[in-house]
Amino acid sequence: MKFAVIPAAFSNESVIGHTLRILKRNGFKHIQHVLKKPEITRLIKWQKSKIDALDNLTFKKSFSPQMSFPFWEKSLLTTAQVCPQCIEENAYFHEEWQNPFTIHCEKHQCMLVSECSSCGEPLKFDIQLLANQCTNPKCGKYLSSKALVPVVNDEERVFDCYLAAYVLNELCENSSKYPNESINHNDLYIGLELLSSKQKAREWLSKLVSKSNQYIPLNIVLANVLTLTKYLKCDWPALAVFKNMYEFEYPNSTNVLLEPIWLTIDKATTLLGIDLVGIERLLYTNLVTSKSLSRLNNRSFIDVSPIIKILEQTPLTEGMKPLTCFKQAMLYNDICISDILNGVHDGKLNVGYIAANDLLSSLFVKPEQFKSFCSQTFSNKRDEVISIQKAIQLTDLPYGSLMKLRKQGKLRVPLWTYDTEQVVYEDVLRIREQKSIQLNLGF
Repeated sequence: MKFAVIPAAFSNESVIGHTLRILKRNGFKHIQHVLKKPEITRLIKWQKSKIDALDNLTFKKSFSPQMSFPFWEKSLLTTAQVCPQCIEENAYFHEEWQNPFTIHCEKHQCMLVSECSSCGEPLKFDIQLLANQCTNPKCGKYLSSKALVPVVNDEERVFDCYLAAYVLNELCENSSKYPNESINHNDLYIGLELLSSKQKAREWLSKLVSKSNQYIPLNIVLANVLTLTKYLKCDWPALAVFKNMYEFEYPNSTNVLLEPIWLTIDKATTLLGIDLVGIERLLYTNLVTSKSLSRLNNRSFIDVSPIIKILEQTPLTEGMKPLTCFKQAMLYNDICISDILNGVHDGKLNVGYIAANDLLSSLFVKPEQFKSFCSQTFSNKRDEVISIQKAIQLTDLPYGSLMKLRKQGKLRVPLWTYDTEQVVYEDVLRIREQKSIQLNLGF
């Protein structure tokens, strides 16, 4: 492949833009007449097309926006957006137009255009783009500028609008390498509308609750809201509503059928208050299920609905008290929520359940039975191994002190493991007892 005319690249011209200009200057009408779709896709992503004659002319260091987004690996748009006035003046595609957090033109103070106002079709990377024309073969009309929306002329605010768009479209669990192509400027404006209005925020919360099953704890129902507030960069009117979401009165949930509740391990551990080891124990007893047979990691997906199914059959009975009253006993006996759920599953513990803000505050137990359950579960763990972090929690000793005890042979690393962050559980209990005796003597 050879080209008669080879225009030099502009300093801020993208790889795909320079390619389009080379093809246009050499008389081609459409990029597809010269390149196959995989080759075009690679150029859009600032990768070599694997056509040497073209790569030697166009390839340069990838443009890389400063901000990273939680649901994609690379902040690089693979869809087209342009400033019609810039195209009219210079007829080349700017590299900054592939920055997903830039949706306005600083020079002309107008919004970038990502679809044709005449036919409504999204713009594509094709040669007509350099003539400021719609890339839809059935349209071809000239593109027109859109008035600036002042509130989104800042990259951090655009970031937040993207975040809201992802949450509203329930794309939070679908991480990808590049921004999702289904999200367009209209979605960003809908996200902006949500973030800018307390009323819209309240309506969204009510909608999420009303269409959920009545037995699901509120923090799981509103998990996407927690995700949104976690990553927002700017202060928005809606943020005040989200921060107080547990204090509102919501309409009663209808008898919505309980469907699978798929969560990443990272999100599940936060929402359920159960660590990865606890999740693995629940997986063994089928109280959660996994999409994969592989070992669990933070990106694994699990369905936690079996937990809700077993708990919805356990009504509150006389004499039961909230599990939150027994936090100290749980800590001392190293009892976590996964132990309690497995106890319910195995018939060793009776609980009452009324869906509240989270799983812990939704559970009720009978004091004497729970005390006996804690004791029995605690004694069954003596042959296990635990992490150093768990040992710190149980002994209330700093990391450095535990490391000294390990050097003295008083805190053993199990012989069968190469993981030096694991220690023998029985040793931890012995250290805790000795510390308790010393404190009593000192007193």
